[in-house]
Amino acid sequence: DLYFLGNETKCVIHAGAMVNGMFPYEDLYETNVLGTAELLALFAFFFPSVHFVHVSTLGLLCGGVTSEVIPTPTTGLDAKSGYAQTKWVAEQLILLSSVEYKPGMNVRVCRPGVIGGSLRAGACNPNDFVVNLLCGIIQLKQVCLERTPLPSVFNLIPVDFVADVVVTLADPFPPGEVAVFHACAPTLTKLSDIAKWIVRAGLTLCEVAPDDFIRSLQNSVPPDSPLFPYKHDLIARAMHGRSLPSDDDDQLTAIPSTYNTQALIRFPPHLSYQTFEKYLHFFQNHQ
Repeated sequence: DLYFLGNETKCVIHAGAMVNGMFPYEDLYETNVLGTAELLALFAFFFPSVHFVHVSTLGLLCGGVTSEVIPTPTTGLDAKSGYAQTKWVAEQLILLSSVEYKPGMNVRVCRPGVIGGSLRAGACNPNDFVVNLLCGIIQLKQVCLERTPLPSVFNLIPVDFVADVVVTLADPFPPGEVAVFHACAPTLTKLSDIAKWIVRAGLTLCEVAPDDFIRSLQNSVPPDSPLFPYKHDLIARAMHGRSLPSDDDDQLTAIPSTYNTQALIRFPPHLSYQTFEKYLHFFQNHQ
């Protein structure tokens, strides 16, 4: 019974989404946009006094905006991944609901960066896009850094820090304007630094030119390779000197603000070699 559930529920955490950096907007629209709309409708009618926490993504930031604000501009949004675009639209639905349909609704938005492994054990999502890319180049034993088709930077943040932010946001809070909290790293991790860490850990990883990387992708990436789902797109992008669509690339010089998050919890952790080494151990045990 929805009325009974509404009376018993204190907080709704909306973290459900189809996460795929390669799919276009149209393929993700039903789950990420319509799914949010349906949940907001339930929330407005059956959960009038419940707190609503929406897990979005840092990847939707564009137009030079890095602060914890909503709405964000659309400048450059067309160049973002379909996933980031759907999450931007979902945020607009939340803002619209808070203004037009349920003024003063208790809403908090969490925007994580690229969610990495845990600080304690290094456990990662083995199906994650970034994890597959990193495992793939480790298996290939090659990386292309010059005119690379790979993302050049990552805003990697440990999963347990993101979980702490979301859980803290679920605590009771007074109604008011929709507040945004960035769960992201205070510094970006460059692909070149990750390559150095892989070598430092004792693994073989050679830097190769774009043409050699293309040949390796064509001839040395079998169907069971983590790189296989992205093989043809990587080859196409390497041939044209373009990187994979990374929603972090326009944050090279401007780190997103974490002012609200720092005030709420603590300063987000940097990704260090010691933490990344734990990720590598997890990669090796789950390939």
